Amino acid sequence: MLTMKNPAIQPVWREVESSNVARVGWCKEGMIVQFKASGAQYLYRGVSRQRAVAMVYAKRVGIYLNNRVKPNFEALKLS
Repeated sequence: MLTMKNPAIQPVWREVESSNVARVGWCKEGMIVQFKASGAQYLYRGVSRQRAVAMVYAKRVGIYLNNRVKPNFEALKLS
């Protein structure tokens, strides 16, 4: 099981301007998204660093997540 204490997951974090997403991170395993309301973190396996950075700079972070990430990548709840 992957956890934040797992050495494979050492994300580089970026804060984002979004009503729902607090920050976006990326690591060897994929992209990690932390949500504001619950504080929950999800790993989207296989998302490239380039795609994660594109999401950080997207005009609408939530729309990018819902349209380009969630339909195409497996999500794993980390916390």
